[in-house]
Amino acid sequence: MQHVLTRRTMNLINPRDEREYLPIAHHGLIGNLRTAALVSIDGSIESYCVPNFDSPSVFARILDKDKGGHFSIMPTVPFTTKQNYLASSNVLQTKYMNDDGVVSVTDFLPRPRKELRGHPKPLLPWLVRRVECIRGTLPIQVQCAPAFNYAMASHTTTIIDDDSVLTSESSSAPHKKAVFVSDDLTLDLRYVVENTLMDTDAPLPEVALEFLDLSAKGHKGLAVQSLLTLQEGQCVTFVLRTPPTREPNTTETSIVPVDPSKVKIRAVDDPLLTPELMASVLHATNRYWYEWVSQSTYNGAWKESVLRSALALKLLVYEPTGAVVASPTFSLPEYIGGVRNWDYRYSWIRDSSFTLYALIRLGFTEEANAYLEFIFERLRNRNPDGSLQIMYTIHGQSVTAL
Repeated sequence: MQHVLTRRTMNLINPRDEREYLPIAHHGLIGNLRTAALVSIDGSIESYCVPNFDSPSVFARILDKDKGGHFSIMPTVPFTTKQNYLASSNVLQTKYMNDDGVVSVTDFLPRPRKELRGHPKPLLPWLVRRVECIRGTLPIQVQCAPAFNYAMASHTTTIIDDDSVLTSESSSAPHKKAVFVSDDLTLDLRYVVENTLMDTDAPLPEVALEFLDLSAKGHKGLAVQSLLTLQEGQCVTFVLRTPPTREPNTTETSIVPVDPSKVKIRAVDDPLLTPELMASVLHATNRYWYEWVSQSTYNGAWKESVLRSALALKLLVYEPTGAVVASPTFSLPEYIGGVRNWDYRYSWIRDSSFTLYALIRLGFTEEANAYLEFIFERLRNRNPDGSLQIMYTIHGQSVTAL
C-alpha cells in the first residue's frame, strides 16, 4: 500500500516523562461522516464524541490531560514517531521506531463502499486501531480510559468472555472484552489477533486485559490496559464500538464458515470478528476514500496537497442531513487561557459556504447539493423577519450564538 509523504515527525519520546499537552498540529483527524476523532502523534485518541459530532465526548484528553479520557497505544521504551495518511485516504498511520523494532498503528472509522447495486452494507459505529510489528520486537502499552459525558458521568467497567471473536483451537484461555457502561452510553473494547508472516506455526500475540484505576487523576470509572510484547509479523486489532442493543436480524446475517456446531447467527452490524473481516473493513474504508477523492477534476499545481485538504474538508460533512460542521472540536481556546473557546460542532452558514465553495472548485458537487437541501429545510422555519439563523445544529435545530 503506498503512503503519502510523512505529515509529522517527533523527536525522541521517553514514555517515563510526564506527558504534557501536545500542539494541535501534532494530531491527525479520522472520521466516518458521522463523527471524528483526533489522534496524537504519540498514539493517543485525544478527542472523540459518540455517536455524532455533537454528542458528548468519551475522550477529551486534548482539553484535560488528566481526566479528559484517552485511548493510547505507545511503546514503553524511548522511541521516535512519525505520522501520515495512506495515499488518497483518511486512514491514518502512526509509526513508532526504536533500535529494537518498529510498530505501526493504523487508525480509522469504518466506511462501507458505495454499492451501485444490491443492499448497501451498514455503517459500523466502530473505532478501529490496528497495531502491527513491522520489524524486531517492541513492548507496547495499551490504555483505554473513557470519560463519559465530557468527563462528568461515572461508569462501570467489566472484563468478560467475548463470544464475538473467532478463536483458534489452540487457544487455552477464553477470549475477553472490556465493557464500559454509563447511564446514557455503553461501549465495548474487543480485539482480534493474527500473525502476518507466511509461517503457519508463527506464534500469535498474547493480549491480557486488566483493570486500571485512574481515580487519582479524576476519572469516574475504571479503565483497562494491556501490556503487549509484539514480535515481527504479530498484529492486534482493537475495536471500540457501541454494541447493538437489538436482537439479531436473521434476515440479514453474517456467518463465518467454521465448525457447524459453533456457528451462531449474527446480525450484519454485529459480525464475528476475524482477521479476514478486519482486513476487508480496512480495504473497504480505504477504497471509499480513494473513490471519493478520485472524482476531483482538479489538475493544477500542488495537486497532492490540494486533494489532501479536500479529504480533510470532507470529514466535516454530517452525511445524514448534509450539514457541514465548522470543526469537529469544542472548547479549544484561540490561545491558552483565552476566553474564545467556542463549540464549533455546529453548522455555521458562513463557514459552510467557504468549505463548499472549495469542494465545488475541485469538482465535488454532491456535498453542495446535500447542503442546499439542508438549507431549503431550514427555510421552512425562517425567523419572523424572514431571515435564517447564523448557525444550526447538524440535525437542523435552531440555536442562538453566544
